[in-house]
Amino acid sequence: DLPKGYQISMYEMPIAQHGHIDIDLNTTNTTKRVRLTRIHMEEDAGKLLHEVFERFVRELVEQHRSPKHPDDLARLHSILQSRATEYRDWYPPMTEQVYQAQMAEFTRVIRTFLVEEDRYCSETGNRPVYLEASLGMSSDGEGSAIDTDEPIPVRLPDDTTLYVRGRVDRIDEAG
Repeated sequence: DLPKGYQISMYEMPIAQHGHIDIDLNTTNTTKRVRLTRIHMEEDAGKLLHEVFERFVRELVEQHRSPKHPDDLARLHSILQSRATEYRDWYPPMTEQVYQAQMAEFTRVIRTFLVEEDRYCSETGNRPVYLEASLGMSSDGEGSAIDTDEPIPVRLPDDTTLYVRGRVDRIDEAG
């Protein structure tokens, strides 16, 4: 994952570009023009992709298998279409052209994801077994079978014990 606020999925195909916004400054009765290079809705785009990948990998976990390209591409695309339709209802696109451009980008991203996941799992023999694990904190969403509210003790080489907590997107079984 990229840090919050640093998704780049719309960089090459922004909603709009090369424009401006005029802001009325009531206190001085003047207008300030702010130039815009690109307009993005990155957090929503990143959230959508994260949900698509999570749902797809949860299916893999349930089936006790690793992803396969190109075999799984149709299923991944079906999940994308379903989630994108919901998002389209929540956040109507400015134009159909913008929507189609973003869907083309998402399609490229999910294909790249599947190719890389297949390569990684094939080369390492690893496969996903847990998703969105909440360790040392309450579960958020579906969670996983290993969620725990208690912090996890980690013993360091000098016999110091740290208690850690956080959310882990994915835990693999080593091949």
